[in-house]
Amino acid sequence: VRERFAEEALNDIEKWAEENKNALIVLDSVGALHAREEAEKDASSKMIGGQARLVARFCRKMVPIIGENNIALVFVNHEFTDVMSGAVKTSGGAKLAYHKSIAIRLKKAYGRQVSRNGEHIATATVIEAEITKNKLKGTQGAKVELILMAGEGFSRQHDQFQEELDSGKITKDGNTYFRDGEKLGVGREKAVAALKDKEALV
Repeated sequence: VRERFAEEALNDIEKWAEENKNALIVLDSVGALHAREEAEKDASSKMIGGQARLVARFCRKMVPIIGENNIALVFVNHEFTDVMSGAVKTSGGAKLAYHKSIAIRLKKAYGRQVSRNGEHIATATVIEAEITKNKLKGTQGAKVELILMAGEGFSRQHDQFQEELDSGKITKDGNTYFRDGEKLGVGREKAVAALKDKEALV
């Protein structure tokens, strides 16, 4: 659902959450929420803290609803640097930071080309995910690298490959990878492709 004003979007989320259980709601993104009051002002007018006030009221109303109906509410947000203080901030104000149970910061670490048989087939971006807040479990500060493949999304095959490599199920001799004694391929990407082609990952 794409609404013009923030109030309409937040009201839709609240109504849907009240009528459903055991569900997932994603709001993309906090920074795009445009309050009606702000939209109706002329370009020279200023509105300070309007978005934060909206989000604060929304959070206070939603916390008991999503708790009762077992709903996960995911906010997609963006970091920006405050021009006055130089501090890194996010949209939505302090109340959003207070109410969230889990916060995960995603940051591009580096990119690499994925080739098969000497031919470029995709561009992979390595995303570093860091848990910056967790009220549910003691994993705050934990970091993990995720592989984001163009046209595919986050690559489950690369994650599974790394898990098996860490556990010792996949071994490496020089630049060649083996799984349970069977040769997968030379180079990481060929080894991942071999696993995928054999449907060894379920």
